[in-house]
Amino acid sequence: QRHCVAEPHSLMLSGGMDSRFLASLLAQRGVPFTALTMGIPKDLDHRCAAGVARHLGVPHVTLPREPATVADFGEALWW
Repeated sequence: QRHCVAEPHSLMLSGGMDSRFLASLLAQRGVPFTALTMGIPKDLDHRCAAGVARHLGVPHVTLPREPATVADFGEALWW
């Protein structure tokens, strides 16, 4: 918490084990933050992240990540 001095905070919440751990740690220590998830709401990662954010009572924002061009789609597949 001593490293979280500036506000507001945000956390990329994928719904995976690591980001869930960090989110619960921040919430337990009373550090206000907004959870950010890339993708679309029907994705498994997004559904898991939304459940975590709801359980912790933190705001959850979806950052759309839909390929706009063939090159964007190729980059999305690579990642």
